[in-house]
Amino acid sequence: QLVSWEAAKLLKEKGFDIPTSYVYNEEGRVGRSFGDYDWNHSEVRSISYASASSQSLVQKWLREKHNLFVQPFCNASGWAWQIDKCDGTFIKWSDNAGWKWDTYEEALECGIIEALKLCKQLNNI
Repeated sequence: QLVSWEAAKLLKEKGFDIPTSYVYNEEGRVGRSFGDYDWNHSEVRSISYASASSQSLVQKWLREKHNLFVQPFCNASGWAWQIDKCDGTFIKWSDNAGWKWDTYEEALECGIIEALKLCKQLNNI
């Protein structure tokens, strides 16, 4: 599943630079990327375009680049998410939002967005 337009914009801010098959345009619409050549072209790198990455690739990037692990989990009330450092140190979970997501992917998306918001803040600690 692709990340949302909101997550894609945050990814671009945080320096996500992995070529993907799809990009978002300035209106938040997904379109096909045209390979590495176009991805590296200044037009695709412009503020108007952002990578439309898969959630799983973003999870991997967050682990490897920012030492953050985003994990959805569930109980009888629904899905939630938790963010930890890769050494197991707890950072945050979706307690304020409750268990309101119906699917793993919805909870993961929200966890990814929260992790992206934390990236710079955590690197300054």
